[in-house]
Amino acid sequence: MSATLLVRDLELETKTALQAQAARNGRSMAAEVRIILRDALLSPKDVPLNAAQHADRFFPPEIRLTEEEARLFDEAVSRIEGDLDPPDFS
Repeated sequence: MSATLLVRDLELETKTALQAQAARNGRSMAAEVRIILRDALLSPKDVPLNAAQHADRFFPPEIRLTEEEARLFDEAVSRIEGDLDPPDFS
């Protein structure tokens, strides 16, 4: 079951930022709001996201990893042992 939500008195700055974020993610404003609300309210904070779940949040659909690619990526990352030093860009 779905519901309709009307938001009144949204600041112009917030609306503009929402429009920009939705455009970056290749989504409508309504779809972006649904994802923001879902992630903020329903995502368990103690369960790590896999690569595909991260991609769903940040990248438009045409450049996301497939489930298989995400699984392979997660497997490869899990085989890395020890602490890795970050690159030095200085």
